[in-house]
Amino acid sequence: MTQEYDVRLVDGPSPQAGRVEIFHDNSWGTICDNTWSSTEAEVVCDQLGYDDVDVALEYFGPGDGDIHINSLSCDGDESSVKNCLYVNFSSTGCNHTEDVGVRCEFTSYEGNARLVGGHISHEGRVEVYHNSQWATVCGDSWDLQDAHVVCRQLGFPEALATIPYVFFDEGNSSQTIVTVS
Repeated sequence: MTQEYDVRLVDGPSPQAGRVEIFHDNSWGTICDNTWSSTEAEVVCDQLGYDDVDVALEYFGPGDGDIHINSLSCDGDESSVKNCLYVNFSSTGCNHTEDVGVRCEFTSYEGNARLVGGHISHEGRVEVYHNSQWATVCGDSWDLQDAHVVCRQLGFPEALATIPYVFFDEGNSSQTIVTVS
């Protein structure tokens, strides 16, 4: 079950980049760019398990639903957005053209996974970082249980399906494709 103040990145080109959304009052909503800076972006990236911020403010298209926070203000020492100050929830002082987005980055990739070549950030060919390079995962014996593990590592609740053939692009070895919820 998703807990209040959970954070996610959506509609970006990878799991590390996208529009920032927070879960509040049983719904996902966006954050307005008023007072947004690299400090707030660092708290979001840290909460998501990334090492640093690549781009602090980037637009990844308009969200829908509520704009949960008008003006987020963090000191930079917070481990979660819930520990930052904010003006109010469900603000009407902003519109979705002011939704914040970030690009987070890893400084240490070893053991990490990513989805590449998908049409949205929640799907793609599985790649893992090993011996200083990204490589695709062989699809032999790959099943939905394996996909669930990768999805949880990427911060998604579960996989919806696996497609064990070339679907998005060729990559550099056998393909395994995952679509997540």
